[in-house]
Amino acid sequence: MGPALYAIVKGLTGRSSFAILAIILLFFIGFVLMQVGKREFKTM
Repeated sequence: MGPALYAIVKGLTGRSSFAILAIILLFFIGFVLMQVGKREFKTM
């Protein structure tokens, strides 16, 4: 998913720095989802 996201964002913006930021955002969203899932799993 990362390489595809990089290629799409770089193609749309023409700047690789925005593509790297998009991948960092992807990792941040994944981290948040893991933390929320862990909290929900502990309450079960």
